Formats: sequence, C-alpha cells, structure tokens
Amino acid sequence: MQRKKIETTLAGLNMDSLMPGLQFMWSLKKEKGETGQFEHLLYAVKMPRERDPHLGIRHIATAVRSRDQNNGQLTVDISFTPEGSNVIAELTGNNIGRSLAMVVNNKVISAPNVINAVPGGNLQESGNFSLEEVTELSELINKRVLNGELREYHENGKLKAIRTFENGEQVGSWKTYDENGKLIKEHKAPLTAE
Repeated sequence: MQRKKIETTLAGLNMDSLMPGLQFMWSLKKEKGETGQFEHLLYAVKMPRERDPHLGIRHIATAVRSRDQNNGQLTVDISFTPEGSNVIAELTGNNIGRSLAMVVNNKVISAPNVINAVPGGNLQESGNFSLEEVTELSELINKRVLNGELREYHENGKLKAIRTFENGEQVGSWKTYDENGKLIKEHKAPLTAE
C-alpha cells in the first residue's frame, strides 16, 4: 500500500474508539522494513494522558554520540535534568519489555525497547547504528532541545551551568557554578572555546 492510501484510510478512522490516545506516526527517516527495503515505517503510538509521566524537551539536558564499553557498539547517550531523571526512572520502570517512542514534530525519531529501569538520569540508546545515524540522532535531539535555556547539573543535583541556544547554536553570555551552587564565572559574548 502506498503512503497516501494509508494516510487516507487512517484519516477516516476514529482513533479514540480503537484505543484512547492512539496516534499513528511515520518514522522520521527511512528504516529497513520487513521486505528488506528502506522505507518510512508507521508506528502506532499511545500518547500519554495528562496524568501519565512523559518526557518533554525541558527534561533533556544533552545527547552525545558514544560507544558501548562492553560491546563496542555506537550509542547515543542522553542525560536528563533532575526532574527528567525522575520521569525517565518512572517511565522505564513501568515499561520494561516495551518500546518507548521518541517523537519530534509528530515523527518517530527512535523507538527503543526498554531493557531495564533507568534510575540515574542517563540513558544509553543502542542498536546497530552507523556513525552517521548516531551523529544525526544526537544532533536532532540537541537541536530540538537546545532552543532556549539549557541548564546542566553536577552529580549532586546542584546547578553547573546555564547556557542559551537558538537553533542549536549557543548565543550570548553564560554562567558556570561550582558543586555548591556558587557562581564561578560569567562567560561574556563572543563565546570562546574553553
């Protein structure tokens, strides 16, 4: 079936009668489908209700490409704000064995399977990623996250830095704080590498 036909069929359905909160979303990029061809995949995503825990842009501090120390696979390591750490711990703890969709602009950018709970505020997304895929995924998350103010935190939960971003680029001055929350330095624009 072609994509337009699928979209027309779905538009005529009452999704809430199938399952409250159900939405169908295409993958952002083409993935290898059951036929072996690369195509946009269609995901059935159960959207969180108002009272359900869900992650938003404000919960993510940063995403970086990395490599799993155990098996050498390329990964995307995502760190969360203190509030985000609590949300991801609850989400992953309640959904072991299920997939959690990462959605940006109504497109599924990734739908990793939850292997275990993530209590520490850092998530490692792994799979058979290429270098281009982990770079693209980390940049995509950061570009969506890094519009507005980014707050980084020390391991003890105290504020480490406040930076402002527009379209993934750091703008203006920024501040860094020590582990006790005391201002160390205000970095003035133009920004310089430190």
